[in-house]
Formats: sequence, C-alpha cells, structure tokens
Amino acid sequence: MEAEIEPPTGKLAIVFTDIKNSTLLWETNPVAMRAAIKVHNTIMRRCLRNIGGYEIKTEGDAFMVSFKNSEDALKWCFAIQLQLLDADWPQEVPFFFFSYFFFFFINSNKKLMTVKIDFRIS
Repeated sequence: MEAEIEPPTGKLAIVFTDIKNSTLLWETNPVAMRAAIKVHNTIMRRCLRNIGGYEIKTEGDAFMVSFKNSEDALKWCFAIQLQLLDADWPQEVPFFFFSYFFFFFINSNKKLMTVKIDFRIS
C-alpha cells in the first residue's frame, strides 16, 4: 500500500472540481452514472497520488484537493483532463462537462487568484 500523502501547509493551491449538470445525468441514468463516477474518481485519485496532491474532501462528484504549489495544481488539472478525455465512459452517459476552479495565494499579501477552466467530454 502506498504511503498517505501529507496535507500541504503554508502557501498552497486548492482546486475544486465539479461535473456540470450531473444531477440531470443521475436522474436520467443512475446505473451508467455510478459506473462513470467510478471511472472519474479512479482517474482523479490516481493523478493525485502521481503528482503529490492531497484530497481534502469529496461531496457527490465534486473534489476539493490541495497542492504545495500552483504548478502542481495545474499539472494535475491538465493530467486529469487528458486522462478523462481518453477514458472508457459508459455509452449511456452522453457527455460530461467538467469545471475546474483554482484558488491559490499569489503573493505574501495573501491575495487570491482564481482561474476557471471548462471542458466538455462528448
């Protein structure tokens, strides 16, 4: 079993993810969504381990994760995008639309910078 990744401290990057319109997808095809969420969560967590991110919490299909710096956060987001695009999704789930929100400290005054990236898997 792999060692648990310690939560970062000090200045850090926090990423929130969400699947847009997932409620509709759950309502229209819960069996396929269960399979799709397993694929989604496996990819998210594998990339977290590979890049060194820390899973703060999940709620439904949303993840809240942290990294020691913004570069690792962006690496994770790009890595999961590539893997999500290449994943074997259930055909009954017509598309996913993911949103990524990045929040991280950009200077010693503790100002926050927010970046949002949307992409669609269809």
